[in-house]
Amino acid sequence: MVHDNIQVSSKWMIPAGTFGLGCHHSPHNCKTLYDNIKVTFVVSTPPNITLGSFQSFLPKKSALLGEKKLPADSCKQIHDASLASNKPRAKNGVYWIKTDLQGSSSVQTYCDMKNGGWTLVGKIGGNVGNIYDKWLVSKHNTASLKSPKITGQKQFACFDARSLAVDESSTVLLSSGERMDGLGSKWVMWRLPGGREKDSFWRYSVGPSAVKAAVQTPVMVYAWNGWIRTGLSFICYQNKFGIMPLTSHGGSYPYASYNTVGYTATNDNCMSVGVMTKGSTAHGWSQSASGYDSPSSDSDWPNRSHNHQSPHLTIWLK
Repeated sequence: MVHDNIQVSSKWMIPAGTFGLGCHHSPHNCKTLYDNIKVTFVVSTPPNITLGSFQSFLPKKSALLGEKKLPADSCKQIHDASLASNKPRAKNGVYWIKTDLQGSSSVQTYCDMKNGGWTLVGKIGGNVGNIYDKWLVSKHNTASLKSPKITGQKQFACFDARSLAVDESSTVLLSSGERMDGLGSKWVMWRLPGGREKDSFWRYSVGPSAVKAAVQTPVMVYAWNGWIRTGLSFICYQNKFGIMPLTSHGGSYPYASYNTVGYTATNDNCMSVGVMTKGSTAHGWSQSASGYDSPSSDSDWPNRSHNHQSPHLTIWLK
């Protein structure tokens, strides 16, 4: 018999603790591949093989990606890991996703796997006051993120999604909130800005001077109704901070404005989420109420007003 290209005795003892594993397919959408032990006989008579003492081997159950013990970087990571024949085996539902800038904590939130692995990072319904120091940069009412449906008024929910937005995502999507099982029927989405950094993206305290000084870049906005902004009415702009630059619009975010100044308009697909109430000031920002360029209900798409102060929508990243 030959082992590692060296001829050995025709008698061979399998030492204690030796075991062989084959190809393992789990019903929980994970695969583990092991090499089998290959033995080649080169002697005329099969060798006498004696067994050492057997020891029981009980493999521990591994956590699945997206469970509490193994939170995922994003819903898209779970989606991609579950692909079989280009179709995800992971289902729409609640998963554990890493949060905060260090990725050292996690939260349960809803994942839309059917549409490619969108992560629900925030939802808002109605006038919720000043949220510029919380919205998408801290945990707030996260239990509500287990469903994408907006059920309460004057409420919002979010977690710190900056790391997800910078390191794990390329696109942001704003959606209506009438469904319990995924993205709403009405939505707009655009690619996140280039040059964004975790310590400054959606960071309200950078102030209007820094945001105005940043390059305002054009971005294509896609929508549920097939509209793609291609002219005066359909080109949107953004900057690396992801914050609307016009001081009197209160530093709304996420945002895409119809010009580089940060103006808002009704019945278009350039949208923004207002985070400051009318008459308030903070970090150099003020709010005239015109920074609320977003739907005020699930039927208000595109929005008929940009000063209603009652945004009603969900925010997703992928």
